[in-house]
Amino acid sequence: MKLKFKAHQLVDLPIGTVSEKIVEYVKEKDYSVIKQTATAILFDDQITSWKLVSNSIYYIKMDEGRFDLIQQNDQTVVRLTYSLSVTFELIQLLLIIFASVYIGYEVLFLAVVLILNFIFKVLNIRNHLIGNIFNTE
Repeated sequence: MKLKFKAHQLVDLPIGTVSEKIVEYVKEKDYSVIKQTATAILFDDQITSWKLVSNSIYYIKMDEGRFDLIQQNDQTVVRLTYSLSVTFELIQLLLIIFASVYIGYEVLFLAVVLILNFIFKVLNIRNHLIGNIFNTE
């Protein structure tokens, strides 16, 4: 199961330079570029969504995404639509709920921690990813 999210940012660069930087960043982060046009870049994660990864990678990895580039005068609007798999988190949440039935409701605190952790991941990608692409000079 995947959830889709969106982010956008205005960049003071021409569309060609923006496209080059995005492709470079996507390949550097071990995504595969599925399709590239003058105004769109589609990418996919090479790591399967159920595979365990380190903490730092968990907070920046997306399952798949699409960059749409829109030229406005001397600036480019970069719109990112990305999806995150929630299968692993749902399994953990179900295990916590079952544990709370047998052990006690105190275990439900772990569910709150799990949900807040996922929200932090979504916000981290949305607020920092596009900026990170253009700040690596």
